[in-house]
Amino acid sequence: GSVVFFGLSSLLSAGAWNLSSLTFFRFITGLGLGAAMPNITTLVAEYAPHRYRSRLSTVIHCGFNSGAALGGILSQQLLGTFGWRAVLIAGGILPLLLALVLLRCLPESMLYLVQHAGNDARLVRLLNLFIPGIADKDTRFYTTEPQKARASTAKSLLHPPYTLGTVALWLTLFVGLFSVYLLSSWLPLMIKDAGLTLSQAVIMGSVFQIGGMIGNFCIGIEMDRWGKHEAIILTLSGSICGALILGLFTPSLFLLYALVLILGFTLNGINPGCYALAAHFYPTSIRATGVGWATGIGRLGAITSAGVGSLMLAAGWTFSDVFLFLPLPLLAGALAMYCKKRTQSET
Repeated sequence: GSVVFFGLSSLLSAGAWNLSSLTFFRFITGLGLGAAMPNITTLVAEYAPHRYRSRLSTVIHCGFNSGAALGGILSQQLLGTFGWRAVLIAGGILPLLLALVLLRCLPESMLYLVQHAGNDARLVRLLNLFIPGIADKDTRFYTTEPQKARASTAKSLLHPPYTLGTVALWLTLFVGLFSVYLLSSWLPLMIKDAGLTLSQAVIMGSVFQIGGMIGNFCIGIEMDRWGKHEAIILTLSGSICGALILGLFTPSLFLLYALVLILGFTLNGINPGCYALAAHFYPTSIRATGVGWATGIGRLGAITSAGVGSLMLAAGWTFSDVFLFLPLPLLAGALAMYCKKRTQSET
């Protein structure tokens, strides 16, 4: 439904008659996009083997970066040949074609089906895909998850035993996306103001994104190997160290590229790591709600970064000033994750 919604909204955007209508149609396109991502994270988490759940929940976010890169290349070709409306038409047709594939191939969560009556036939069919003949019409299905957490509302995310964990996830995602979008939006301009050429500044921005793609892939492996909270705390700590080095010293160009690559790796790994952690943290009945709200709160951080970045530039903050400020919100995220880990281990 989300994919169909943002596909149709993109087609409507192509028919916009002025800036106000285009703005409205792009806004509702964002509603569909925002609904699709947390639900995909939830489905992958539920079908992934437990020992690989984190890495599979995070590796799918590489698709976001790859799609953005390929979309940029395709958009450039379409813009030059057919104009801006062609970009939006392509952005509408491709999701609608994908929706046909999803209708045919995308399975429903088995835990969700167990918790809702009348789905035995679908469960038998799904289980027999894993182990042929393991279930038939006489099979009965049960779940060990607590029945009390059935109400899938935002309030349920803030009720014990999820209160502290929810707040910790929201805070960490807020500062993670705040930091990523602050640097993604303003890094090339800050580096240009620091004395580098425009081409070097653009390359620096690309290096940051390359580090992000690698970080998205690796954070899940780290979470499965070292522990979920530990990997996110270490990633936040790496971001703090990288930002401090850039703020306190004036490295050579080569070392600057290396540090920005590392910063892209660590900063961009925080957010998919938190999405995977949210998928682990909440039970099936509120899992999609939990991941969705965490994603939404994180996006507030991304929105906030635009205003804060412009204020920094208007106030005359230097390249070093920005990187000396960055460890403060990241430290708050690391402390939030540490508190969540301590509370979860005690309960």
